Amino acid sequence: MKIEVIREHPEFLKDFLWGADAVQILKKPDGPLSQSATRIQTVIQNHRNQLQKNVKSKKEGADGGKSDADLPKKMEMDPESLSKQRKALPVYRIRDEFLKAIQGNQVVVVTDYAGSGTTTQIPQYIMESGFQGKICCIQPRRIAAKSPAMRVALEMGVTLGKEVGYAIRFDDWTSADTRVNYLTNGLVIRNCMSDPLFSQYSCLIMDEAQESLMNNDVLLPLIKDALKQRKDLKLILLSAGSDKNGDDKLLSYFPDATQLSVPYEASHIDIVYSSKPVYDYLQATVDKVMDLHEEEGKGDILVFLTGKEDIDLVAEMLRSRMKSTDLVVLPLYSTVPLEKQEVIFKPMKEGLKRVILCSNIVETSMSIPGVKYVVDPGIERLLLFNHTTRMDDVVPVPISKASAKLRADRAGKSGSDGKCFRLYTERSYDEEMHPDRVPEIQRMNLSNVVLTLKAIGIDDLKSFDFLNAPPKQYLMSALHQLYILGALDPQGNLTDVGRKMASFPLDISISKMLITSTALSCSEEVLTIASMLSVPNPIASNPSLDQDLVAEKKARFQQKEGDLLTLLAIYKEWERNEYSTAWCDENFINIVAMKQAQNVRINLKKIMEKEDLEVTSCGNDLVQCQKAILSGCIQNVARRNPDGESYQSLVTNQTVQMPASSSMFQSESEWFVFQEPIHVPGMLQEMNQVTAIEPQWLVEFVPRLFRF
Repeated sequence: MKIEVIREHPEFLKDFLWGADAVQILKKPDGPLSQSATRIQTVIQNHRNQLQKNVKSKKEGADGGKSDADLPKKMEMDPESLSKQRKALPVYRIRDEFLKAIQGNQVVVVTDYAGSGTTTQIPQYIMESGFQGKICCIQPRRIAAKSPAMRVALEMGVTLGKEVGYAIRFDDWTSADTRVNYLTNGLVIRNCMSDPLFSQYSCLIMDEAQESLMNNDVLLPLIKDALKQRKDLKLILLSAGSDKNGDDKLLSYFPDATQLSVPYEASHIDIVYSSKPVYDYLQATVDKVMDLHEEEGKGDILVFLTGKEDIDLVAEMLRSRMKSTDLVVLPLYSTVPLEKQEVIFKPMKEGLKRVILCSNIVETSMSIPGVKYVVDPGIERLLLFNHTTRMDDVVPVPISKASAKLRADRAGKSGSDGKCFRLYTERSYDEEMHPDRVPEIQRMNLSNVVLTLKAIGIDDLKSFDFLNAPPKQYLMSALHQLYILGALDPQGNLTDVGRKMASFPLDISISKMLITSTALSCSEEVLTIASMLSVPNPIASNPSLDQDLVAEKKARFQQKEGDLLTLLAIYKEWERNEYSTAWCDENFINIVAMKQAQNVRINLKKIMEKEDLEVTSCGNDLVQCQKAILSGCIQNVARRNPDGESYQSLVTNQTVQMPASSSMFQSESEWFVFQEPIHVPGMLQEMNQVTAIEPQWLVEFVPRLFRF
């Protein structure tokens, strides 16, 4: 069957010329650090294979094999001790000056530093001054919203969820009594769809306002507009003093703002560069950590890595090298359970040293006490959008000079010395790193952002006062994708489908699946699939496990219709086993991910009920699920090539391959849809989360993109 891709743009896009030019991500692609970044997956796979040759019979937990007795317990503090701690924070020295500034000004920029205490103390100062309204504390990441709220509740002597609370996606600890509310910036933006003037709040506090995050770039213009209409609304911007460019940009954006600075006693930090390029950053990291543990004195070690995959791998590599029992390995990334995150912010037992393995979220979002040594490989993973192929890709790249400074500043604390070991040469620092990280809005898919702005009522994107202007190609791609999905009409206006899609805090592809599933009477099943896609892969990826046994267990759940139906089968089997932890352990299923999926499902179902989207089951008729999946994954349709081994993407015309881990690997189907492409160095891109489809469905469910 011959299927043609419709390449013509709708009328409202034909004369679309507004926007910035695309930016260059790699400053020097042929540099040794950039080349090292491109080999990340190969390095990771090599070390994983080595670990799997020596599978341990003893199961170790994420705390490095320590028992709970070795880990810090919940601290009970008396009011006097808490008061002393609060007054010892650097921000206390500007308390009175700050309160005067906020009384006489609508916008105040507070330049702060890690460990200064602004995140927890500024809201309390406002409350203690007799302030009667509600305070919204806007945080850049989920992990940075929970801990401050818990700390403020402790210091104020109140119950979390009452006077002080937090709310992140699918996790709401607030009530009608909450007056200090910590929320992620993404959730605040979503709230603007129903309350663009922030009417329930009298004061907004934005943490890490200088960061060039997508949500910051969208939220600041919305706040700026609300300030013009509400003279009673106060805005406090907390900005890292180590990022002068970010401070200057904020002051330029809010020209009437008053600026204060938290006094800062700079620590002496020794910067130690590698004498030669490092090509295996994992091995170099492990070697450096072990050297520091064995040769240096007291002080915890903070290691910056690129994400969960290499954090877990380095944790295993360290445990395999540990000869003593006084080193505790603590991974830190967004999906680490809260109780394990709390361990990182409390002192250990005497004689124990911690090595904290983290991603770049620790650069700005939190302060970890006791750190004296930082190990920085100089690489991070950035989500990049290719507007030509209309695909996202997570790409390892050198960090910016600003990030390198932020990482180094984490070594030691005010008044104490520290050391930062950079696993790259000084030449790489000079020649391969941009001054600042490329803003997210200039390198990421804008489809969800544009849909949200349309739902808020921002129809004219040209007049929207973006802090950093997005590339015009990215805006055009976003608008076109929303049109194809049926979220926009031929004139570019939001449709009823688009409004319902915007009500879900999900990627637009998953939102469209859910909406389509109601018409196909399979929303019960697609609701589960959407929930499973919203959490980390539940199938165990621990490199120390017997991978043959893991594969054998996984094969029991594989469905001939595709990988997303396999996720559905896993959840349904877990449900039949009464959500058992023992069942998860037996089948190498991550119980934390499954519980997260269960919570997501509960919340998504509430949204469906609110939007009058009926939840019905298709029983065993999984064809309906396959059709619903197709309706959302419109960009990622592939057909088997005549060679029988590779596949051709219809929209991008790129050649892709089927991963051996997919339930579709031996499938005789000819047509597939996949969730996203995965970049594999030196190989074709792999299809991820593959589902079999029939070609005629393309025209039936995506008539704006495909025709016979």
